[in-house]
Amino acid sequence: MQDIFEDLLNKKDIKEVIETSRGNFTIKFPLGKDYRTIQLLLLNRFPGVNLNHIQEAVLHEYQIYAVLDTVVVDSPKFWKKLESAEECPDSDLVMELYRGYLRFRKEIQDRIQSSSPGAGKDNRTDESADKKETMDNGALQKASDK
Repeated sequence: MQDIFEDLLNKKDIKEVIETSRGNFTIKFPLGKDYRTIQLLLLNRFPGVNLNHIQEAVLHEYQIYAVLDTVVVDSPKFWKKLESAEECPDSDLVMELYRGYLRFRKEIQDRIQSSSPGAGKDNRTDESADKKETMDNGALQKASDK
């Protein structure tokens, strides 16, 4: 099995094609720098506004757009014409892509974990396990539950 962790360290993009009724979309596995880009996109959508003052549902929706704007690397012609995913009139398509992204992200993260030398061993304390669980189920994950 390919060591995906090493591939990512060697700056190889890990991609997946998501097939939709409106065509195929290629997404990439996001790294830390991509999450920074997502946060900057989000901040730019609400200039001068404290994000803590925005309704949670609205913030989640715009996080989805920022994620898709960052991870979609190839798409059908109609999508390429959009400046942002938020311009897509088909909200079902947006959610289909986002759910595909979440599945892909989890699959790759699971592969990274299973390729680690200590795979299968949980040496974390209960406190660190709780912290990881909190991080894994962050705001971007909540949006998929809508």
